[in-house]
Amino acid sequence: MKSSQLPPPRSHRLSPAELHAESGKKKTSGCALIFLAILLTILFVAMCAPGADRSRPSTSAAAPQSAAPPQPKDPAVELAEQKQALEQIEERLKTNADRLKRYYASPDQLRQATSDIVRLALIKASYGDAAEQEKKQLEQKASRLLPQVEQQSRELYASSLSEIFIKSGMDVEVSATGREKKRLRISYALMSQPLIYKFQNEIKIQSQAAPLGFTQIVYTNGFESSMGKTWTVEL
Repeated sequence: MKSSQLPPPRSHRLSPAELHAESGKKKTSGCALIFLAILLTILFVAMCAPGADRSRPSTSAAAPQSAAPPQPKDPAVELAEQKQALEQIEERLKTNADRLKRYYASPDQLRQATSDIVRLALIKASYGDAAEQEKKQLEQKASRLLPQVEQQSRELYASSLSEIFIKSGMDVEVSATGREKKRLRISYALMSQPLIYKFQNEIKIQSQAAPLGFTQIVYTNGFESSMGKTWTVEL
């Protein structure tokens, strides 16, 4: 039973210089080293190169052919395609929200969300100054969906990262927290400053989190007693 009289967890804000200075004070435990060895192998494969092309190169090069200049698309056809794209994005937003309640997110879901963000930004930019009512409606819908998909992409990332840890046999809880899910929280019972140094400087998790809109990474050992420790890294 949790005691209400116990002091709250200690919290620290770490700069890169502090992380570097503290890395030499302790040796990472054997379990943490095993954890990092697994993570370095799996994390980079599963998360760092989600769009990598795994197709084999052709053994015979085709003779170059002169390509005809692209024909301008019918504006009515283009509007219909953009409208359909927005409907599909809105449907994926609902489907993902429902699946996240029951399952871990997949790398494919995260890749699709990233693609949807790009598509929404292009629609918003293309029709931002449009005078036609139909184009204005598309721009307004894209503007409404964009922050929702961005927020959900952060939840998808945290969920997919959790599954990587679980499949590696590590009891690590990862979540996107805060009002706009811009805080990445990583809870691990053996969390320590040397381990955080490895997260930041070897795994470089901040390089994955920052482009998704995360502004903080919170590392914690998850304890709520006097043994509780939390480190916050600003992105």
